This record gives sequence, structure tokens and C-alpha cells, in this order.
Amino acid sequence: MIVTLLQRLTSLVRAAAIVSALVGISAATASTANAGPLLERIKNGEPIRIGYSNSRPACFPGTDNKLTGLTADITLAILKQMGYDNIEAVGVADFGSLIPGLAAKRFDIAICGMYIRAERCKNVSFSDPLAQVSDVFVLPSGNPKGIKTWPDVVKTSATVAYVQATVSRDDALQAGVDESKLTAVPSSTEMAGAILTGRADLGHLFAWDAGELVKAYPGKLELADPQIKDKVNWSSNGFNHADDDFIKLYDEAQAKFLKSPEMLATLKKYGLDQNSLPDPSVTADWVCENRK
Repeated sequence: MIVTLLQRLTSLVRAAAIVSALVGISAATASTANAGPLLERIKNGEPIRIGYSNSRPACFPGTDNKLTGLTADITLAILKQMGYDNIEAVGVADFGSLIPGLAAKRFDIAICGMYIRAERCKNVSFSDPLAQVSDVFVLPSGNPKGIKTWPDVVKTSATVAYVQATVSRDDALQAGVDESKLTAVPSSTEMAGAILTGRADLGHLFAWDAGELVKAYPGKLELADPQIKDKVNWSSNGFNHADDDFIKLYDEAQAKFLKSPEMLATLKKYGLDQNSLPDPSVTADWVCENRK
């Protein structure tokens, strides 16, 4: 009788252990299933791969090819505050390669001051804005055609150079510029070359990049604000759609960083101030729905 009871007790203990193990396995499986690819990579000890192009001052290879630049510094600081310092920088040939590289899983985050636009939102997910910025005209010194606004571009039939894969082409077409007047170039350096050799009358460029371009060609180029006050752009980082869980954590960390003295110091380092800070109420989802 006692032996029988002991046997039954042993069976019950074994059954309970099996159930406990199965529950543990199930919970682990569920946890893995809920984690996106980037969080899985991090859990497996793999680096966070950041894709960037040579786009001063937003991002560029610095001393010893170390990733640096405004958006690079901000992104790396936020990741560090999240506890991540295993980072691999992946350079691409030009800005236009960032979204295709992200889609091809060559890297996990695409930086360099990318604007959130509805068309891009179809292909990648964005973190909330890290800066509020604008585009400007890059002109030959003296502005021989007197161009100050998009209507001036249309009226003078001026030719416009723009960096391929940026939003400038769409902005020009929406302003009424004929497509035959638009010339795509790989980078801001080629844009300067096109303007200085007369192949383009002006360029349309991200304000941060434009400022650096004028510094690189002193006395040869100048800037003009196209004066479209309702055309504010929001700069952000791109991620793969499958990494929404990571983006949520990143957004929380970024919101704290944007309010910090370190953020203001980073802006100052690159000649900017608090006017570049985004409205905290503006989210990536809102911009995706409202900025065409």
C-alpha cells in the first residue's frame, strides 16, 4: 500500500516537472516570437549595424574612419544610453543606397538626416523625428538669375541639380518646375561641380549639407531660402518594418535625450541651436500620414 502511494507520488512529481518545463519552453518561444530581428540579433550578441553615406555634417567617416556627424553622434549617444555599444558602421556609396541597403538587411538602422515622407514610409519604418529642418537653394555667388523662390525658378526656366533619392525632385515638381529642368547628382560635391561649371543654375539641398558646401567653396557659392514656410521637414532614422518593437524602445530613449544638455551640446558642435529641435508632439506616424 505504502509502495503504491509512493509510486503515485513520484509519478505526480514527474508530471509536474514536465508541465513546468513545457511552460518554460512555451514562454521562451513566445518571447522569441514577439522579438523583432534586431532585438534577436542583439540577444545573440551580434552588433547593431548602422548604414550611412558621406553626407557632412549629418554623417561621415571621421578620424580612423570612425562614424561621426550630427545624426551619427545623436544616434550613438541614444544607443549607448539604452545600453548598446556593440555597433558596426556600414558605409554606402551614396545617400540613395541607404533605403535599398536597409531593405536588403545589409544594416539595421539608416541614418544621415533622412526625411520622413509618405512614400518612404511604405518601404521603411521611422523613429520619431530627431530634428526639424528645411531645404535651401545653393546658388553661384552673386545669384546672377536673382532666384529667391520656387516661382523664380519656374519663371527663369532655371535648371536645378538635386541629390538622387532625396525629396528635392518631388518638391521641385510640386512647385511647378518642368522635369526636363532637373538633374540628379550622386552627392552634394557633384552638385557644386554642376553649379560651378554651369551645368545647373542652382541646387536644392538639405540645409545642413548646404551650409557645409558653401564653406567648402568660399566665395563661389551662396544660399537662399526658397521661402516655403509650410514645407517643414522632419529628420529621422530608418528601420526595417519588422523592428517596430525596437523602435518603440528607441523612441522612448530619444525623447529623453532630445531634452538633455548633451543634445544641445551636440547641435552646438555642428553650428546649430535649439531651433533645430522637433516639436515633441510630432510623431513619425503623424508625419507619414501628413507629409507627402
